[in-house]
Amino acid sequence: MGGAALGLGALCWYGAGLNSQPSALDKSVAWPAYARQRIRDTYAYLGLGVASSAAATVAAFRSQKLMRLLHSGGWMSILLSSAACIGSCIAVQLAYMGFSGLMGCFIAPVCVLGGPLVLRAALYTGGIFGGLTAVAACAPDKKFLTWGGPLSIGLGVVFVSSLGSAFLGPASAAGLTMYSVSTYGGLLLFSGFLLYDTQLVADRAVSLPHYDPVNQAVHVYMDVLNIFVRIVSIMAGGGRKK
Repeated sequence: MGGAALGLGALCWYGAGLNSQPSALDKSVAWPAYARQRIRDTYAYLGLGVASSAAATVAAFRSQKLMRLLHSGGWMSILLSSAACIGSCIAVQLAYMGFSGLMGCFIAPVCVLGGPLVLRAALYTGGIFGGLTAVAACAPDKKFLTWGGPLSIGLGVVFVSSLGSAFLGPASAAGLTMYSVSTYGGLLLFSGFLLYDTQLVADRAVSLPHYDPVNQAVHVYMDVLNIFVRIVSIMAGGGRKK
């Protein structure tokens, strides 16, 4: 709730033009045509990756053998998706569709929680994505690009917490603490990464002579995927407490 209120406040502040510095949206009117095309290509690849993951999730859910294999790892998908943020960029340039399909298979076990819950989580994720993208567009140009260092440190903390919770389990106090850091802290972390990567896409689309839309799309894709997985986890935990 606190993060949502903060994001809404930032959107209102920047959207109302209360900040004196020019925003990325203001500067976009002077962008060359190739920069706009690069950004369109990036988000087209993002949509393609999300669609590929959704199709792979449905296909994996219908395979009993594959589901048993995935269930053996429990919520290891949190760890896998966190680790993928570090080393996935090279792989997806070779096989972006295969990579996004593989990620879809890893998150297939969430379907056992029920269609309504997964659908609500997807809608919430879409709302967060749209809201934070709007914040990044209305905020001062390159404001969130200074977050790279702290976000990288936070990623290390979340990765270690994911690893610890996978081995210790939520039954112990240490495991529960690590799980909370991985889930709630990870949600805030990847929301921050989404702000950072959104402005990074625009900055590189304008400044780089050779721009790779697939490489940029995968960063945003992994942010969205990590946000979705954690929202599902939070909603599932809330449902069990009722």
